[in-house]
Amino acid sequence: MITESKRSTIEPEKTSVMRSNVAGCLLYLVLTTVCLCTFAMQASVREPSPAQPDSADQPASVVIVVDTSSDAKGIIKVLKKAASNFAQEFSSDDELALFASHDNSPMVQSFTSDNLLLQKSLDKLESSGKFAGYHTVDQALQYTRNDAVNDKQAVVAFVNKLDGADMSAIEALQNTIRQGQRVPLYFIALGHSSWQSQESAQRVAVLSGGAAYFPTNESDLKAVSQAIAQRLGAASGDASAQTAQQSLRDYKTVIVRSIPVADNGKTAQFPAGDNLLLERLLTSRLQKANLFPTVVDAPDASLDRAGFSPSAGSSLELLATIIGHDRGHPGTPFGPTKMKVQVVLRDLATHQPIAGFTKQQAGPAGMFRGSQEKVEAQILIGLADKIVDALKSMKK
Repeated sequence: MITESKRSTIEPEKTSVMRSNVAGCLLYLVLTTVCLCTFAMQASVREPSPAQPDSADQPASVVIVVDTSSDAKGIIKVLKKAASNFAQEFSSDDELALFASHDNSPMVQSFTSDNLLLQKSLDKLESSGKFAGYHTVDQALQYTRNDAVNDKQAVVAFVNKLDGADMSAIEALQNTIRQGQRVPLYFIALGHSSWQSQESAQRVAVLSGGAAYFPTNESDLKAVSQAIAQRLGAASGDASAQTAQQSLRDYKTVIVRSIPVADNGKTAQFPAGDNLLLERLLTSRLQKANLFPTVVDAPDASLDRAGFSPSAGSSLELLATIIGHDRGHPGTPFGPTKMKVQVVLRDLATHQPIAGFTKQQAGPAGMFRGSQEKVEAQILIGLADKIVDALKSMKK
Protein backbone atom coordinates (compact mmCIF):
# COMPACT_ATOMS: atom_id res chain seq x y z
CA MET A 1 0.00 0.00 0.00
CA ILE A 2 0.97 3.53 -0.59
CA THR A 3 0.66 5.61 2.46
CA GLU A 4 -0.73 9.10 2.34
CA SER A 5 2.68 10.61 2.92
CA LYS A 6 4.19 8.63 -0.01
CA ARG A 7 1.25 9.57 -2.28
CA SER A 8 1.81 13.22 -1.51
CA THR A 9 5.42 12.78 -2.59
CA ILE A 10 4.63 10.88 -5.83
CA GLU A 11 1.81 13.16 -7.07
CA PRO A 12 4.07 16.23 -7.51
CA GLU A 13 6.60 14.05 -9.35
CA LYS A 14 3.90 12.83 -11.79
CA THR A 15 2.68 16.37 -12.31
CA SER A 16 6.23 17.52 -12.97
CA VAL A 17 6.79 14.72 -15.53
CA MET A 18 3.50 15.48 -17.30
CA ARG A 19 4.35 19.15 -17.48
CA SER A 20 7.77 18.33 -18.93
CA ASN A 21 6.16 16.10 -21.58
CA VAL A 22 3.65 18.78 -22.54
CA ALA A 23 6.37 21.41 -22.74
CA GLY A 24 8.47 19.07 -24.88
CA CYS A 25 5.57 18.47 -27.27
CA LEU A 26 4.89 22.17 -27.56
CA LEU A 27 8.57 22.87 -28.23
CA TYR A 28 8.61 20.16 -30.92
CA LEU A 29 5.54 21.65 -32.60
CA VAL A 30 7.06 25.14 -32.56
CA LEU A 31 10.36 23.95 -34.00
CA THR A 32 8.58 21.92 -36.67
CA THR A 33 6.47 24.91 -37.68
CA VAL A 34 9.55 27.15 -37.85
CA CYS A 35 11.41 24.64 -40.01
CA LEU A 36 8.48 24.28 -42.40
CA CYS A 37 8.13 28.07 -42.72
CA THR A 38 11.87 28.44 -43.29
CA PHE A 39 11.80 25.74 -45.97
CA ALA A 40 8.87 27.45 -47.70
CA MET A 41 10.69 30.79 -47.63
CA GLN A 42 13.86 29.23 -49.04
CA ALA A 43 11.86 27.55 -51.79
CA SER A 44 10.30 30.85 -52.75
CA VAL A 45 13.75 32.46 -52.89
CA ARG A 46 15.08 29.71 -55.14
CA GLU A 47 12.29 30.38 -57.64
CA PRO A 48 12.28 34.14 -58.39
CA SER A 49 9.18 35.67 -59.85
CA PRO A 50 9.18 35.68 -63.65
CA ALA A 51 7.83 39.22 -63.51
CA GLN A 52 11.23 40.55 -62.43
CA PRO A 53 12.85 42.69 -65.15
CA ASP A 54 15.81 41.23 -67.01
CA SER A 55 18.79 43.46 -66.20
CA ALA A 56 20.54 42.19 -69.36
CA ASP A 57 18.14 44.35 -71.41
CA GLN A 58 19.24 47.53 -69.62
CA PRO A 59 21.98 49.68 -71.19
CA ALA A 60 25.18 50.20 -69.21
CA SER A 61 27.55 53.05 -68.39
CA VAL A 62 31.11 51.75 -68.03
CA VAL A 63 34.39 53.56 -67.38
CA ILE A 64 37.47 51.74 -68.69
CA VAL A 65 40.72 52.45 -66.84
CA VAL A 66 44.03 51.55 -68.50
CA ASP A 67 47.37 51.39 -66.66
CA THR A 68 49.68 53.80 -68.48
CA SER A 69 52.49 53.82 -65.90
CA SER A 70 56.14 53.35 -66.86
CA ASP A 71 56.02 49.88 -65.29
CA ALA A 72 53.41 48.91 -67.90
CA LYS A 73 55.53 50.02 -70.88
CA GLY A 74 56.35 46.47 -71.92
CA ILE A 75 52.72 45.38 -71.80
CA ILE A 76 50.86 48.55 -72.80
CA LYS A 77 49.91 47.11 -76.21
CA VAL A 78 48.35 44.07 -74.59
CA LEU A 79 46.44 46.28 -72.13
CA LYS A 80 45.13 48.50 -74.94
CA LYS A 81 44.10 45.50 -77.03
CA ALA A 82 42.30 43.95 -74.05
CA ALA A 83 40.46 47.21 -73.35
CA SER A 84 39.60 47.56 -77.05
CA ASN A 85 38.17 44.04 -77.26
CA PHE A 86 36.19 44.64 -74.09
CA ALA A 87 34.73 47.90 -75.47
CA GLN A 88 33.65 46.19 -78.67
CA GLU A 89 31.36 43.92 -76.66
CA PHE A 90 29.01 46.87 -76.06
CA SER A 91 26.43 48.42 -78.39
CA SER A 92 25.49 52.01 -79.19
CA ASP A 93 22.79 51.78 -76.50
CA ASP A 94 25.58 51.69 -73.91
CA GLU A 95 28.04 54.46 -73.08
CA LEU A 96 31.74 54.09 -72.36
CA ALA A 97 34.40 56.42 -70.98
CA LEU A 98 38.19 56.07 -70.85
CA PHE A 99 40.59 56.98 -68.02
CA ALA A 100 44.38 56.58 -67.96
CA SER A 101 46.27 56.10 -64.70
CA HIS A 102 47.80 59.58 -64.59
CA ASP A 103 48.11 61.65 -61.42
CA ASN A 104 46.63 64.63 -63.26
CA SER A 105 43.71 64.79 -65.70
CA PRO A 106 43.15 61.02 -65.96
CA MET A 107 40.07 61.38 -68.18
CA VAL A 108 40.94 60.63 -71.80
CA GLN A 109 37.41 60.28 -73.20
CA SER A 110 34.14 61.26 -71.53
CA PHE A 111 31.06 59.05 -71.82
CA THR A 112 30.23 58.31 -75.44
CA SER A 113 28.15 55.81 -77.41
CA ASP A 114 30.55 56.15 -80.35
CA ASN A 115 32.82 53.11 -80.13
CA LEU A 116 35.07 54.39 -82.93
CA LEU A 117 35.76 57.55 -80.95
CA LEU A 118 36.71 55.48 -77.92
CA GLN A 119 38.98 53.26 -80.01
CA LYS A 120 40.83 56.32 -81.35
CA SER A 121 41.36 57.54 -77.78
CA LEU A 122 42.73 54.13 -76.80
CA ASP A 123 45.20 54.14 -79.68
CA LYS A 124 46.73 57.40 -78.44
CA LEU A 125 47.58 56.09 -74.96
CA GLU A 126 51.27 55.97 -74.05
CA SER A 127 53.02 54.78 -70.90
CA SER A 128 54.72 57.27 -68.56
CA GLY A 129 54.87 58.18 -64.89
CA LYS A 130 54.17 56.26 -61.71
CA PHE A 131 51.40 53.73 -61.11
CA ALA A 132 48.28 55.52 -59.86
CA GLY A 133 45.72 52.81 -60.45
CA TYR A 134 43.70 53.12 -57.25
CA HIS A 135 43.70 56.92 -57.38
CA THR A 136 42.46 56.82 -60.99
CA VAL A 137 39.78 54.23 -60.19
CA ASP A 138 38.64 56.49 -57.34
CA GLN A 139 38.20 59.40 -59.75
CA ALA A 140 36.53 57.15 -62.31
CA LEU A 141 34.09 55.97 -59.65
CA GLN A 142 33.14 59.52 -58.70
CA TYR A 143 32.78 60.49 -62.37
CA THR A 144 30.48 57.51 -62.97
CA ARG A 145 28.23 58.44 -60.07
CA ASN A 146 27.94 62.05 -61.23
CA ASP A 147 27.74 61.73 -65.02
CA ALA A 148 26.55 58.25 -66.00
CA VAL A 149 23.19 58.20 -67.78
CA ASN A 150 22.32 54.54 -67.23
CA ASP A 151 21.39 52.91 -63.94
CA LYS A 152 23.66 49.93 -64.63
CA GLN A 153 27.20 51.18 -63.97
CA ALA A 154 30.73 49.82 -63.52
CA VAL A 155 34.43 50.69 -63.59
CA VAL A 156 36.77 48.15 -65.22
CA ALA A 157 40.54 48.60 -64.76
CA PHE A 158 43.14 46.89 -66.97
CA VAL A 159 46.47 47.07 -65.13
CA ASN A 160 49.93 45.56 -65.34
CA LYS A 161 50.44 44.68 -61.69
CA LEU A 162 49.25 46.03 -58.37
CA ASP A 163 52.49 45.94 -56.40
CA GLY A 164 53.76 49.20 -54.93
CA ALA A 165 50.31 50.78 -54.65
CA ASP A 166 49.92 53.68 -52.24
CA MET A 167 48.04 52.37 -49.17
CA SER A 168 46.53 55.79 -48.57
CA ALA A 169 45.03 55.66 -52.08
CA ILE A 170 43.52 52.23 -51.31
CA GLU A 171 41.99 53.54 -48.08
CA ALA A 172 40.66 56.64 -49.85
CA LEU A 173 39.03 54.44 -52.51
CA GLN A 174 37.39 52.30 -49.85
CA ASN A 175 35.95 55.42 -48.21
CA THR A 176 34.63 56.61 -51.58
CA ILE A 177 32.94 53.23 -52.11
CA ARG A 178 31.21 53.42 -48.73
CA GLN A 179 30.01 57.00 -49.14
CA GLY A 180 27.85 56.72 -52.26
CA GLN A 181 25.75 54.50 -54.46
CA ARG A 182 27.22 51.12 -55.30
CA VAL A 183 29.22 50.95 -58.52
CA PRO A 184 30.97 47.59 -59.06
CA LEU A 185 34.73 47.82 -59.62
CA TYR A 186 36.59 45.18 -61.60
CA PHE A 187 40.39 44.83 -61.60
CA ILE A 188 42.13 42.78 -64.32
CA ALA A 189 45.85 42.51 -63.53
CA LEU A 190 47.98 40.91 -66.26
CA GLY A 191 51.42 41.10 -64.62
CA HIS A 192 52.50 39.09 -61.61
CA SER A 193 51.25 40.65 -58.36
CA SER A 194 52.17 39.53 -54.86
CA TRP A 195 49.53 37.79 -52.78
CA GLN A 196 49.34 40.88 -50.55
CA SER A 197 48.52 43.08 -53.56
CA GLN A 198 46.01 40.56 -54.84
CA GLU A 199 44.31 40.43 -51.45
CA SER A 200 44.03 44.23 -51.30
CA ALA A 201 42.55 44.44 -54.79
CA GLN A 202 40.07 41.67 -54.06
CA ARG A 203 39.01 43.32 -50.81
CA VAL A 204 38.37 46.65 -52.52
CA ALA A 205 36.55 45.04 -55.45
CA VAL A 206 34.29 42.88 -53.27
CA LEU A 207 33.44 45.90 -51.12
CA SER A 208 32.10 47.60 -54.26
CA GLY A 209 30.22 44.55 -55.49
CA GLY A 210 32.81 43.67 -58.16
CA ALA A 211 35.81 41.33 -58.33
CA ALA A 212 39.54 41.16 -59.09
CA TYR A 213 41.00 38.81 -61.71
CA PHE A 214 44.58 37.73 -62.41
CA PRO A 215 44.67 35.97 -65.81
CA THR A 216 47.95 34.26 -66.69
CA ASN A 217 47.65 34.35 -70.50
CA GLU A 218 45.83 36.17 -73.29
CA SER A 219 43.27 33.38 -73.64
CA ASP A 220 42.27 33.76 -69.99
CA LEU A 221 42.30 37.54 -70.41
CA LYS A 222 39.80 37.34 -73.27
CA ALA A 223 37.55 34.99 -71.30
CA VAL A 224 37.60 37.26 -68.25
CA SER A 225 36.82 40.36 -70.33
CA GLN A 226 33.90 38.67 -72.05
CA ALA A 227 32.55 37.37 -68.73
CA ILE A 228 32.57 40.86 -67.20
CA ALA A 229 30.98 42.38 -70.33
CA GLN A 230 28.21 39.77 -70.30
CA ARG A 231 27.64 40.39 -66.60
CA LEU A 232 27.10 44.04 -67.47
CA GLY A 233 24.59 43.11 -70.16
CA ALA A 234 26.77 43.61 -73.25
CA ALA A 235 25.19 42.27 -76.42
CA SER A 236 28.41 41.60 -78.41
CA GLY A 237 28.46 44.91 -80.20
CA ASP A 238 25.77 46.51 -82.32
CA ALA A 239 24.09 43.23 -83.23
CA SER A 240 20.63 44.82 -83.28
CA ALA A 241 21.84 47.59 -85.58
CA GLN A 242 23.57 45.13 -87.90
CA THR A 243 20.38 43.08 -88.14
CA ALA A 244 18.38 46.13 -89.14
CA GLN A 245 20.89 47.62 -91.59
CA GLN A 246 19.76 45.70 -94.65
CA SER A 247 16.07 46.35 -94.02
CA LEU A 248 16.53 50.14 -93.59
CA ARG A 249 18.52 50.71 -96.78
CA ASP A 250 15.47 50.52 -99.06
CA TYR A 251 13.35 53.03 -97.15
CA LYS A 252 13.04 56.41 -98.82
CA THR A 253 10.64 58.14 -96.44
CA VAL A 254 10.64 58.46 -92.66
CA ILE A 255 7.62 59.82 -90.82
CA VAL A 256 8.20 61.26 -87.36
CA ARG A 257 5.15 60.70 -85.17
CA SER A 258 4.25 62.48 -81.95
CA ILE A 259 6.43 61.66 -78.94
CA PRO A 260 4.26 60.87 -75.90
CA VAL A 261 5.40 60.80 -72.29
CA ALA A 262 4.96 57.41 -70.63
CA ASP A 263 2.95 57.38 -67.41
CA ASN A 264 5.29 55.03 -65.58
CA GLY A 265 6.22 56.91 -62.41
CA LYS A 266 9.62 57.88 -63.84
CA THR A 267 8.43 60.90 -65.83
CA ALA A 268 6.66 62.96 -63.16
CA GLN A 269 9.30 65.71 -63.43
CA PHE A 270 9.23 65.92 -67.23
CA PRO A 271 8.63 69.53 -68.38
CA ALA A 272 5.31 69.91 -70.21
CA GLY A 273 5.77 70.57 -73.90
CA ASP A 274 9.36 69.37 -74.18
CA ASN A 275 8.20 66.23 -75.99
CA LEU A 276 6.82 68.47 -78.76
CA LEU A 277 10.15 70.27 -78.95
CA LEU A 278 11.98 66.94 -79.23
CA GLU A 279 9.69 65.86 -82.07
CA ARG A 280 10.38 69.01 -84.10
CA LEU A 281 14.09 68.99 -83.25
CA LEU A 282 14.38 65.35 -84.33
CA THR A 283 12.60 66.11 -87.61
CA SER A 284 14.99 68.99 -88.29
CA ARG A 285 18.06 66.89 -87.47
CA LEU A 286 16.89 64.09 -89.78
CA GLN A 287 16.31 66.54 -92.63
CA LYS A 288 19.82 67.94 -92.28
CA ALA A 289 21.38 64.47 -92.09
CA ASN A 290 20.00 63.48 -95.54
CA LEU A 291 19.54 59.89 -94.46
CA PHE A 292 16.15 59.68 -96.20
CA PRO A 293 15.06 61.58 -99.32
CA THR A 294 11.83 62.53 -97.56
CA VAL A 295 11.35 63.38 -93.88
CA VAL A 296 7.79 64.13 -92.77
CA ASP A 297 6.67 65.59 -89.44
CA ALA A 298 3.24 63.97 -89.05
CA PRO A 299 2.37 63.64 -85.36
CA ASP A 300 -1.13 62.26 -85.99
CA ALA A 301 -2.75 60.13 -88.71
CA SER A 302 -3.18 63.04 -91.14
CA LEU A 303 -1.29 61.17 -93.87
CA ASP A 304 -3.63 58.22 -93.58
CA ARG A 305 -6.69 60.49 -93.89
CA ALA A 306 -5.15 62.12 -96.96
CA GLY A 307 -5.07 58.79 -98.75
CA PHE A 308 -1.33 58.23 -98.44
CA SER A 309 -0.88 54.50 -99.04
CA PRO A 310 2.78 53.54 -99.55
CA SER A 311 3.97 50.10 -100.50
CA ALA A 312 5.71 47.86 -98.02
CA GLY A 313 9.39 48.61 -97.56
CA SER A 314 9.23 52.21 -98.77
CA SER A 315 8.09 54.34 -95.82
CA LEU A 316 9.16 54.12 -92.22
CA GLU A 317 7.41 55.34 -89.06
CA LEU A 318 9.56 56.61 -86.21
CA LEU A 319 7.69 56.08 -82.93
CA ALA A 320 9.46 57.50 -79.89
CA THR A 321 8.33 57.63 -76.26
CA ILE A 322 9.80 59.48 -73.26
CA ILE A 323 10.18 56.70 -70.68
CA GLY A 324 12.40 58.36 -68.07
CA HIS A 325 13.31 61.77 -66.68
CA ASP A 326 15.32 62.58 -63.57
CA ARG A 327 16.19 66.15 -62.63
CA GLY A 328 18.85 65.03 -60.16
CA HIS A 329 19.10 67.69 -57.45
CA PRO A 330 17.53 70.90 -58.82
CA GLY A 331 19.09 74.07 -57.46
CA THR A 332 22.34 72.35 -56.53
CA PRO A 333 25.50 71.51 -58.51
CA PHE A 334 25.11 67.81 -57.73
CA GLY A 335 23.71 65.19 -60.06
CA PRO A 336 22.94 65.71 -63.74
CA THR A 337 19.46 65.79 -65.25
CA LYS A 338 18.83 62.60 -67.23
CA MET A 339 16.31 61.72 -69.94
CA LYS A 340 15.55 58.37 -71.57
CA VAL A 341 13.73 57.76 -74.88
CA GLN A 342 12.57 54.49 -76.40
CA VAL A 343 12.45 54.39 -80.22
CA VAL A 344 10.60 51.91 -82.43
CA LEU A 345 10.92 51.89 -86.23
CA ARG A 346 7.87 50.46 -88.00
CA ASP A 347 6.95 49.84 -91.64
CA LEU A 348 4.14 52.26 -92.45
CA ALA A 349 2.32 49.89 -94.80
CA THR A 350 2.51 46.66 -92.81
CA HIS A 351 2.88 48.11 -89.29
CA GLN A 352 5.56 45.50 -88.69
CA PRO A 353 8.37 46.62 -86.33
CA ILE A 354 11.73 46.87 -88.08
CA ALA A 355 14.07 47.82 -85.22
CA GLY A 356 14.05 49.31 -81.77
CA PHE A 357 16.51 50.90 -79.36
CA THR A 358 16.74 53.07 -76.28
CA LYS A 359 18.78 56.25 -75.97
CA GLN A 360 19.65 58.28 -72.89
CA GLN A 361 21.21 61.67 -72.41
CA ALA A 362 22.48 63.51 -69.36
CA GLY A 363 22.84 67.24 -68.95
CA PRO A 364 25.96 68.91 -67.56
CA ALA A 365 26.61 68.75 -63.83
CA GLY A 366 28.56 71.19 -61.70
CA MET A 367 28.54 74.78 -60.59
CA PHE A 368 28.45 76.28 -64.09
CA ARG A 369 25.86 74.12 -65.79
CA GLY A 370 23.47 77.05 -66.24
CA SER A 371 19.71 77.29 -65.80
CA GLN A 372 17.48 74.22 -65.80
CA GLU A 373 15.89 75.40 -69.07
CA LYS A 374 19.32 75.50 -70.71
CA VAL A 375 20.12 72.03 -69.37
CA GLU A 376 16.85 70.63 -70.73
CA ALA A 377 17.56 72.16 -74.16
CA GLN A 378 21.04 70.58 -74.25
CA ILE A 379 19.53 67.20 -73.35
CA LEU A 380 16.93 67.41 -76.11
CA ILE A 381 19.61 68.26 -78.67
CA GLY A 382 21.81 65.41 -77.46
CA LEU A 383 18.94 62.92 -77.63
CA ALA A 384 17.99 63.97 -81.15
CA ASP A 385 21.61 63.61 -82.27
CA LYS A 386 21.90 60.15 -80.69
CA ILE A 387 18.75 58.95 -82.46
CA VAL A 388 20.03 60.26 -85.79
CA ASP A 389 23.43 58.63 -85.20
CA ALA A 390 21.71 55.30 -84.52
CA LEU A 391 19.80 55.58 -87.80
CA LYS A 392 23.05 56.42 -89.61
CA SER A 393 24.65 53.19 -88.40
CA MET A 394 21.58 51.25 -89.56
CA LYS A 395 21.63 52.85 -93.02
CA LYS A 396 25.32 52.19 -93.78
